[in-house]
Amino acid sequence: MGESLEPTLLQIATLFTLLRYEDPQLYKFLTRLEIPPYFAISWVITWFAHDLDSLDNIARIFDFCIATSPLAPLYISAALTLENRDSIMRCEPEFAQVHTKLAALPQSISASDWQERILVRASGLMQCYPPPLLQYLSQAGLSVYSVVNTYNETQSMLRDRVEPVDIDELLPTA
Repeated sequence: MGESLEPTLLQIATLFTLLRYEDPQLYKFLTRLEIPPYFAISWVITWFAHDLDSLDNIARIFDFCIATSPLAPLYISAALTLENRDSIMRCEPEFAQVHTKLAALPQSISASDWQERILVRASGLMQCYPPPLLQYLSQAGLSVYSVVNTYNETQSMLRDRVEPVDIDELLPTA
């Protein structure tokens, strides 16, 4: 967490970019109702732990997030939304009803669906729209210091090291 939620809100805005490219009809439905992607804030900042009761599901999501990308919670959020598009589209086109439906999505998914549908779909989204491409498509001006923009370089640097790492070497040069 930083001093403000601004970097998180920039990341969450890229959720609608994924929806726009993957399901233009769902994207139009949500934007026509002027629903911002803020329904996913707790999903992204808590890796769904705030929204799920099952420790098994939470552990599986944490494993996925740790093993993949700093934007993994965002890709999972998009996958969750896309996989539930039919039930979302069946809602009355009214802000409160659709927002309530979106906010409750995590609790409506079974353990097997988290593993077999949602995380598989999130992985596919990550491959189709890697973080640099997603930032470009969404025109999200994430900081060069954002973990999203330093993750791959830092990981390769740490993999090749035998000696302790000087933290200053991890920061991008301005």
